[in-house]
Amino acid sequence: MEEIRPYYPEDLFKFISFRDMLKRVDAMGEYYRGYYDIERDSQAAFYFAFRDAFERLARFMPYHSSRDFYRDFRERCVKPAGADIDHLIYTYISPYASWLDRHNYEKVCLDPAKLLLAGTDSPGEKRSIPYRKYFDCRRRLAIALQYLTIELADPDAYSSDDLLRIDDLSYELLFDSEEEVEIFTVTELMPSRFNRLRTVPHIFTSRRRANREAKKLRKKGRVIFQNHYLCRVVHAGSIDYIVWASARWKEKRATLLKLERGRDLTDRRGWKYVVVAIRNETPGSLRTAMYGDAVDFSKLCAVRLWGQDEVRLSDREALELYHREAWFGELQLGVDRSKVNHNSHKDYQDVKLVGRFRSVNGSRLTSAQVEQLTLCVGDHEATQTSLDGVNHLIYRGKELTRTLCPLWFQFDVFGIDWPEYPIDDEDRNPRKIIVKNRLERAWRARIEQSLDRP
Repeated sequence: MEEIRPYYPEDLFKFISFRDMLKRVDAMGEYYRGYYDIERDSQAAFYFAFRDAFERLARFMPYHSSRDFYRDFRERCVKPAGADIDHLIYTYISPYASWLDRHNYEKVCLDPAKLLLAGTDSPGEKRSIPYRKYFDCRRRLAIALQYLTIELADPDAYSSDDLLRIDDLSYELLFDSEEEVEIFTVTELMPSRFNRLRTVPHIFTSRRRANREAKKLRKKGRVIFQNHYLCRVVHAGSIDYIVWASARWKEKRATLLKLERGRDLTDRRGWKYVVVAIRNETPGSLRTAMYGDAVDFSKLCAVRLWGQDEVRLSDREALELYHREAWFGELQLGVDRSKVNHNSHKDYQDVKLVGRFRSVNGSRLTSAQVEQLTLCVGDHEATQTSLDGVNHLIYRGKELTRTLCPLWFQFDVFGIDWPEYPIDDEDRNPRKIIVKNRLERAWRARIEQSLDRP
């Protein structure tokens, strides 16, 4: 009997860094010009140039014609690459938006062959408008090709479908599908301590009562943060966990950031549970969840959702049951072997479960890496309100300025000296300090806009 082996997306994937991808772009330009002289067809010439420059990857391409490949590459990779460059500029480094604004030709061009021609015809003189056109076109094409390597190994459609199945499983194995609870929070902050939480969030099931509490605190001169959660319920003996669930599907730009940081093709399939409140058997009892509750809930998930103690189906049995519509996937708990993230703030805390989700995508059995994060409501709100590295905006901004910004907005082209974190010797890096301070002021101003001041 033929052995059935699951498909592991990371087995096919081989990461090509941005700098190495620029070399592939140059190689494609040479191949393209040769093929165009023969074919006189830009789409066919681009397709054959890609196959020559990416021989290993080309063997796994599912396309039946050059036109199918060209259309998919334009829609799934070239378009998102342009949007993601803008997202980085206007979300994280907006003080330099006018310096970094994309060249008009690249901004409106959706034709991969035209981007290739413009991005492999260097005008020589840097910091000129023709050179910006050249650099912007090759940058966008290199990013699009990086996206293509991710898409071929682990298509967005597959990772999206898997997260939908995992959410369905969570209702089957963990959550009460008949009950939901609406929670309103009012959280006091300490401006003198980077807007850290003064107390645990006050929780209410009535918007009116929450607003009344907020008004009272404002009169006392307190800075507050208000939020709203539509929660699911998990029954666990004498208590109920009131939990807010959020998918953490990693788009290609987030995956690329991790890859450039040295990580593997991991956790494109992720989700987060925020334990907001705990309810016991006493009528009307509801208290704010703490970190220990997040730990306990994660342990409960390991048993109920991840099936920590269950006997597993073989790959053949799982596939046969799938074809009989009796099995749609399962989580398998693993061991977290990821490297320590030195960019993460020392005060940030969550509880992580990692493993694999085994399912059927297309016609093949797939086993992909997944990650579940669990936080209590206070730690979650700190990632939104604090003015230091606990805040997700600041954390991600620092990651980007030390990884993607020096690649996508190179100093010899744009003249911006991006800071690295931590900066060890401020006196020797005055330009980096200027950029660092300007960016951090912008991040903090954006965070402050979400807060309620007296």
